[in-house]
Amino acid sequence: LAKEKAEAGARLAAVDSLAEAARIVDERLDDPLSAMRVLLRGVALDHERDVVMPRLRELAARVDAQARDRGAHGGVEVGALVELRALGELVGLSKSVEDKIGLLEERAKIRESRLDDGAGALGEWLRILTLAPNHRGARDEAERLAARYDLWHRFMLLPAWELERTDNRGRQATLLAELADLYEHKLARPEYAFRARLEAWKRAPKLPPYGVAGGPLGEANVDLWRLAGVVGSYRGPALPKDPALTTAVPAPELHDRALWKQARLDPQHLTPPGSTDSAEGVVARYADPHAEGNPDELTAVAPPAAADSVVQEVSRIELIDDIIAVDSVVQEVSRVELVEDSIVELSRVEMVPTEASVVQEVSVVELLEDIADEFDEEDDEEEEDELTQTKTRGEIPTDIEEFNSAELESATVSGVIGQYADPRKVQREARQQGKVPGTTKPRPDPKLDFPTERVGSRKAKLPAPAPRQPPPGVEDAPHDNDFDLSRGLPVLPTLSGPVLPPRPSVAGAWDELANAYAELPTANKEQKVAVQLASARLWEEGAGSIERAFVCHERALLLIPERPDSVASLEALALRHDAR
Repeated sequence: LAKEKAEAGARLAAVDSLAEAARIVDERLDDPLSAMRVLLRGVALDHERDVVMPRLRELAARVDAQARDRGAHGGVEVGALVELRALGELVGLSKSVEDKIGLLEERAKIRESRLDDGAGALGEWLRILTLAPNHRGARDEAERLAARYDLWHRFMLLPAWELERTDNRGRQATLLAELADLYEHKLARPEYAFRARLEAWKRAPKLPPYGVAGGPLGEANVDLWRLAGVVGSYRGPALPKDPALTTAVPAPELHDRALWKQARLDPQHLTPPGSTDSAEGVVARYADPHAEGNPDELTAVAPPAAADSVVQEVSRIELIDDIIAVDSVVQEVSRVELVEDSIVELSRVEMVPTEASVVQEVSVVELLEDIADEFDEEDDEEEEDELTQTKTRGEIPTDIEEFNSAELESATVSGVIGQYADPRKVQREARQQGKVPGTTKPRPDPKLDFPTERVGSRKAKLPAPAPRQPPPGVEDAPHDNDFDLSRGLPVLPTLSGPVLPPRPSVAGAWDELANAYAELPTANKEQKVAVQLASARLWEEGAGSIERAFVCHERALLLIPERPDSVASLEALALRHDAR
């Protein structure tokens, strides 16, 4: 009725009909889950969201209470999952960004408060940031969830994703510094923290003070030197495809599907997997046991007579056009009789008269004689061919034993023909006669063609066995994975590559930092000398390598010989370490 009203354009009437149907199902059947199944059909019709969603929330609360109190549905709060599905459908139907954000916020709250799914709630807030990147509340909520559920390895996707999207070098330096803090303090990865600090320093490079006067290093260089000292030498190769560099947040619906499976419910129909909520599924469970053939078969039971003790059942009446006449009908007659206190069932095949045909009873012997005649005709043709070929080759033909119809019938009854027709029968009977208890089954003869069944002188392929289908309503049946729970929802942020560049081919963090100093662009020799003197301070005060510090002073004097600042710095270095 609701569908007819919706198709007729009466949308509000259709919504009211669904709400009334859900109320009846809930009150008379005491089945809130089935009532929610009815209401889900009206989510897309209730544009005002004042009929379906309020009633759906009430039913969901009752279902969740049953899960908590009585352990229904495996203890899974299915009501919350149904609400998430309805809200997701509304997000896909909504045209306003503000409306989508409001619905996603509600989904995030349901995941955190009712399902205790912090990762899923974080994913919902990240979806909001894809719609509104400057949504400050979403970023704060994501950070709060990361702190509560220890999801920093997933939260770092947010600054990394923003880093890929911005071209401002100042903003890039800020985001890299944030990543460095996460790597150092939350994930305990000092090497990645050092490399993130180094990338941030490259966005706004500044050499440390050098020369005799020296001075404070500055905040950026202090962090770099500290982390370089923590990392030290690289003692092994870099990890390939480290998840800390290619972070990703899985879709929250993956966790939902696991909960649906735990509850043994199909997320689309809210029924046990493998069953359906349609009337056809109910009818299929109670189908007529005799109706297993074509749809045009008829089933009839003859009423017993008052003075007759025999029950006659006509159990399969069907037209057979290919075997007998077009208007002929074959019926299988079963007779159940009481003979000497025993129940005996007799069956036979009869021809039923029709208007265009005459009734004739066919005996088994006559059918066998007809089949034998056909085989004799085929054998005669084959014998003539063999005789012709034998005469052509000059061989002497041998006599062929002939059987009449009576001998053929006797051979059929005794099983001789079956032995000649199928050699496997002989082997099977021989095995059964000589079978010893406890012996293993003999291996099959590879010379026989097991995939085929012999019929006369021909071979016909055996039909492949049909796969076993579980009956409707089996709880262990596989779930329908084709139903997309994330349909219509915004896509989660993703990265196009690793967050940081790969480790260079150097011995340790100090070498990597010294190379970064040396790679700074210089316009003249004075700037090149400044780089060498700053590197000398790095090796002396940071790495503690006096030899490398002397090498840097030598390079500075080679660039500008007898430069006063370079000479004074070299003398101070020698004096400090008594290396005159």
